[in-house]
Amino acid sequence: MNKVKIRMASRYRPRKTVVITGGNTGLGYHCAKNLATNKDWHVIIACRNRDTAAEAVERLIVETSNEHIEQMSLDLASLASVRQFAKHFALRDVPPLRALVCNAGIQIVTGITYTQNGFETTFGVNHLGHFLLVNLGVADASV
Repeated sequence: MNKVKIRMASRYRPRKTVVITGGNTGLGYHCAKNLATNKDWHVIIACRNRDTAAEAVERLIVETSNEHIEQMSLDLASLASVRQFAKHFALRDVPPLRALVCNAGIQIVTGITYTQNGFETTFGVNHLGHFLLVNLGVADASV
């Protein structure tokens, strides 16, 4: 009987896609898990660390029985990485993007560090990276 359920799930194609930045841990992970319980969603975890993202995807698939969860590389501290993510996302064969959860963030409390583009890291990652991601059209979903 389990094989029948797995086969039926594998033929089902979600109707909409969500991208969750920082969806590998914490609030982003729980957001991904909650959305993935609804099989209408194709969930993309956008994360700078491929290993932790891959582990999160594996856990989410097991916990939600939704096989339409994947990860894509995104480093919000690099505007080149954001542009590359948007370019690769546009080439994906996924359902239409219906949600973008700008969850990833950091806080540097000692000293000042800078992104690859010369911005203060907290501001660059938490604000400018997401701003560019949205404005490159990743969130240009025709609702």
